[in-house]
Amino acid sequence: MKKTYTILLACILANTIAYAQEVDFEEFLNDFYLVNNVTYEKPRYFAEIKEGLVKKFLPLPLPICSKEKANDWRAASKWETDGMNVVFAERHINAPCDEEGCPWREGWLVSYDNSGNLIDYILAVKSGDRYVHEIKGTLSPMRITVEFAAISKETMRNKHSDAKAIPCVVEFFDVFMDSNGHFHKTKNRMDAKGQLVWNKEKQKYDIKVAE
Repeated sequence: MKKTYTILLACILANTIAYAQEVDFEEFLNDFYLVNNVTYEKPRYFAEIKEGLVKKFLPLPLPICSKEKANDWRAASKWETDGMNVVFAERHINAPCDEEGCPWREGWLVSYDNSGNLIDYILAVKSGDRYVHEIKGTLSPMRITVEFAAISKETMRNKHSDAKAIPCVVEFFDVFMDSNGHFHKTKNRMDAKGQLVWNKEKQKYDIKVAE
């Protein structure tokens, strides 16, 4: 009889933990915007993700040269594909370091099963003073094509505030998710020299690749 009670209590405890996990995961997802394409205009403000939810659902590696927890996470977008939940979350690093030279933001793709158990994650892009990216693709199946432009630290130091074109190096790659929820990154062409050209109408830099 005692053994039966022990098993029963263990089952109750397991169900309670599973229910709490699902409730927390629902709260976590509620901060993200539901999207159906990869070229949407992102909102001006991303909800800051609670520290407890960050620890539970975003246990990702710390950024390079991080001296703090760097848990300044913002909820961006979410979608479902192949029965799994995928989010795009931004981590804001507000203090510059020698490796980066300027503050920056990291854009991570993270996949979960329907119970909120983490499957996989990948650093998809960076953004900020030194970085510009352009993306296109599909969400189901998930395959995103990225043009990622990086300005050197030396160029940043010598850049004038009214510069209309800034030299950069452009990386070209695809990020896709397989049927098991794991991410993969593949180059689709060689890196190239380019320029960031200010688009007055859109109030943003466009990536122009040298021919």
